[in-house]
Amino acid sequence: MKRLLTVLAVLALVAFQVPLSFAADTEGIVITYTGPSTSQIAIGGRDQALVEFTIEAGQTVDFNNFPITLLATEESSAQGLMNGRNANLTDIKLVNTETGEVLAGPVDVARVTEFTDSRQSRILFDDVFTVEEGEPVTVALTADFADQEELAGMLVRATLNLNTVNPVMIDEDGARLSNRTMLTPHTPIVGSTMIMVDSSLEISLASTPVSGFILSGQHDVSLLGMTLTCGETSDCTITSAAIQAFLDDDGDGSDLVSDDSGTYGTDIADYVSACWLEDMDGNQISDFEAVSSTTGEITFESLSFTIDAGSTMQVTLMGDISSGAYANGDGENLAFAAMDADAFEGEDADGNSLHTIGDANVDTAVVMTTVEE
Repeated sequence: MKRLLTVLAVLALVAFQVPLSFAADTEGIVITYTGPSTSQIAIGGRDQALVEFTIEAGQTVDFNNFPITLLATEESSAQGLMNGRNANLTDIKLVNTETGEVLAGPVDVARVTEFTDSRQSRILFDDVFTVEEGEPVTVALTADFADQEELAGMLVRATLNLNTVNPVMIDEDGARLSNRTMLTPHTPIVGSTMIMVDSSLEISLASTPVSGFILSGQHDVSLLGMTLTCGETSDCTITSAAIQAFLDDDGDGSDLVSDDSGTYGTDIADYVSACWLEDMDGNQISDFEAVSSTTGEITFESLSFTIDAGSTMQVTLMGDISSGAYANGDGENLAFAAMDADAFEGEDADGNSLHTIGDANVDTAVVMTTVEE
């Protein structure tokens, strides 16, 4: 009888205490990993997402001591992500992706010495933020990365280090909720391993226009098509371009020169009166520019068009052919090419210079042969 009374007393005490400290299971909190989908981080990038997740709560909850672990490879002890001499990983914070509100942070990671593994940093965000009942919040762990070329190829991975102690969750009555019974999961959520890369722009020769014939005095001629591919880490804003023009002024195809050293001593500017750039819809995206009579270069400054991250754009060099073409009773070969990866220059969304790759070189240049009008 005494034993039965003791058991009943314990059950009564538990029944009385549970509502004061813990909510019902239907009022639990669920954290779900959602991304990001990319596996690349831009060197010099700002507000780069390392982990994205949603928090759904069956009751209104205040969070603090939200635990994060950052792990990085260190290929250069002098300039690593987390063991370099400088703070290469900064402005680390939790952000509401829908509103842009900073929920926790920011903090910086400089040289980490408090752990045996200097590639690792553990962060407890002690800011308090609230998730309302029935109103899921999408959160991103973001950071800024230094604009250091040495970081290329290094890897970084973030983990939501959920456990039975952290994050601390407080209900509307001020009671601390049990992570073990109320938080799903209460074990770490490991993010994707991401690689540090430069924001890139790749240049290649487009399929149109192809080499062919043009009339003396013909206007609005497509002279060279180029495909620009922006890397996945950031949008690309193009600020300048330089296209090289060549001339074979007797049309025999023996050589293409950029000056007046041809058979008749003429230069490319004698045959092309004006050039400009157009997008694939035929919109002019540059000023009119002349061909240099000494170098054959066509330089476009003050460009300002943007290619979305992971997208391509075709740009066409257009020109007007002089009525003086087909001179000396001979047709001329006019060739146009993007000579190297730096033919187009620009910057990413954070103002860092683009790393340009690829080329549409003179070996595959578009050659136009003039014919008499």
